[in-house]
Amino acid sequence: AYEMPKLLEFRRVLFRSMFTRPEIAAALNGFVLVELYTDGADAASDANGQLELARFQTSAEPFYAIMDADEKVIATSAGVTRDPQEFLAFLKKGAGESPVAAPAATGPQLTDLPHTTIRGDSLSLGGHVVVVNFWATWCAPCVEEIPGFNSVFHEFSPQGVLVLGVAMDDEGKEIVEPFLKKHPLDYPVALGSDALADKFGLAGYPVTLVFDRTGKQVKRFEGLTGEADIQTAVRQAM
Repeated sequence: AYEMPKLLEFRRVLFRSMFTRPEIAAALNGFVLVELYTDGADAASDANGQLELARFQTSAEPFYAIMDADEKVIATSAGVTRDPQEFLAFLKKGAGESPVAAPAATGPQLTDLPHTTIRGDSLSLGGHVVVVNFWATWCAPCVEEIPGFNSVFHEFSPQGVLVLGVAMDDEGKEIVEPFLKKHPLDYPVALGSDALADKFGLAGYPVTLVFDRTGKQVKRFEGLTGEADIQTAVRQAM
């Protein structure tokens, strides 16, 4: 008899925004959904967190793993996605179907950096290690750094590390948005401000800050920085 694969979810965050969509709900009918909370203060949450780290070598939240009836891992996905087609492709991959093509990327959505995350010289985003790169479209060293930050993003985001680019152009979205269409940044991009430059003492660009899980700044790089140096700082902050 056919046994349905299991979809393990560490910390449920997509229920209202994704799981209730008709196409996603239909695809989930082919799975046994197992919810494993890791963010509580009880023994069960601690055990689930240890299981995630031991089984998948990550403590990312949220984290999804599709396993077959023999508990063989078929596919994993870390982080929140708001794209139904992307999540549906993940589910279909786990069900053994060919993934559907996702819409062509047009670059990260530009947003204002939430000031509620900033406390003094610290920056906290949900208990994650955070790498913030302050850059500008006119800054040649900033552009040179982009491939390295793309690599850091892909290597460390499954481990719960957040990479954020903050565009400090005075013209804002008007100039940054066209730039992103020509220069692919795989990580989120926020629009900066003069207040933010004052907050972190930004006199020139690029400037890269690394924050540990408590929001404490543990490393500051000014000027062109190599990918290996960023990787080392991230590992030390984890």
